[in-house]
Amino acid sequence: MIEPLSRDFHLVIPSIPGYGFSGPTHERGWDIVHIELPDTDEARLDKVRQLMANRPPYQALQAATPQTIGYALTDSPVGQLAWIAERFAKWTDPRSQIRPGCFASSA
Repeated sequence: MIEPLSRDFHLVIPSIPGYGFSGPTHERGWDIVHIELPDTDEARLDKVRQLMANRPPYQALQAATPQTIGYALTDSPVGQLAWIAERFAKWTDPRSQIRPGCFASSA
């Protein structure tokens, strides 16, 4: 699979030393715990850990019980409209005049 793809694409194929496409190791014990990440990757990983530890409540709710919000949204058309309007306001242009709980622009 790598050979045909590499003709048309630039591939990045990571693997743990001693596994997959990497060469053999000369020491025992190479696994994911043994690998030392570069400082830049460690900083990125720390940032992801902080974001996951402090994520907004709706993300925590949807991650823990995704069907709960699904049932609430399908049960009430007004609830679904409010949820869609809030998502639209947060996920589109941050300079937009639309704010959560507000369905019209002041422009």
